[in-house]
Amino acid sequence: MVQFQMKLSLMRQSRIAGHCRAVAKTVRVTSKLTLLGAALVLIAAACGGDDASPEASAPATVASTSTTTAAPSTTTTVASSTTSAVLAETPRVADVTETYTIPGFGFSIDYPVGWFVETRESVTVIAQTEEQLQASFSDPTPPSVALGVGLDYRTVAFLQGIGLTADDPTAEDLLEFNTNNFDWTDVRDLGEVEVFGTTALVVRVTNPEGDFSINYQGVRTDTGEAFLFGFGAPTEETLDAFLPAWEAMFESITATE
Repeated sequence: MVQFQMKLSLMRQSRIAGHCRAVAKTVRVTSKLTLLGAALVLIAAACGGDDASPEASAPATVASTSTTTAAPSTTTTVASSTTSAVLAETPRVADVTETYTIPGFGFSIDYPVGWFVETRESVTVIAQTEEQLQASFSDPTPPSVALGVGLDYRTVAFLQGIGLTADDPTAEDLLEFNTNNFDWTDVRDLGEVEVFGTTALVVRVTNPEGDFSINYQGVRTDTGEAFLFGFGAPTEETLDAFLPAWEAMFESITATE
């Protein structure tokens, strides 16, 4: 999924994201961004609750490839095969027909038919394959093998307890916090967008696992909860191919309370 990497730890997308219509500028992150330490892809290891029942139809299939060639060739062949398989299964806008109401969050989102969805505590993952879904809840999170969307939301007090220093954090504070916490690199600013009733900052990043994600971070004005929301993919090519369907998912977000 992405591996979007939705790391499950503190405030992870997950790999979970971003609005790609905004103007991009590159910000290279080579060291920790000011005072922080210890962000939803997309997501951290603090989620260990019981599984909520997943909603899904038939899973999209990612082909696996075995080879007996030398190690360098094997690596290249498997990566190429995985990318081709994921691209072949990249959903179209017309596929975004299923709806999931995020428990306790007050919003619903549409997602592609055949994908898998599950919520554990404050973390929701929508994944292209069941394998990617389960991997997103692993700690440590393995590299992505398919597309995925993730949301993690936490109270500000929780984040302050794990390193967020701002008393009244802004989206900029969360971006700094998440960049340090998740070791994001090649951070590209995609601007601001309204989502979940507030303004979120959107960035496109490279994750430590080597996959790619677009992440939204902000603080809800109605509940005071901070969120990390986004999507990811094993390669930049698959991330870009998913953008039209992602736009349809993003535009479907609806308040339910």
